[in-house]
Amino acid sequence: MVMFAGMTAGVCVATELSIGTAITDITPKLPIVRGGAMGKRVSKKVENRLTATALAMEGGNGEQAILISCDIECIRPPYSETGL
Repeated sequence: MVMFAGMTAGVCVATELSIGTAITDITPKLPIVRGGAMGKRVSKKVENRLTATALAMEGGNGEQAILISCDIECIRPPYSETGL
């Protein structure tokens, strides 16, 4: 738990903020066909593992936010849809 103190209209207000993090390996199994080129390219080895990292936050008033970072080129539907 992290505590922040801020000034609101001359009054000091303490706000509670809960924070959680997670990380997972999302490296696909080989071989895999890679995009982004005119011809077919097949990966034969992994040079750098790919990860997905999440940061979840909840304020004392119940408001929530989640930030997700993925080591990928793009996120296609249905995963890119709002609310998923």
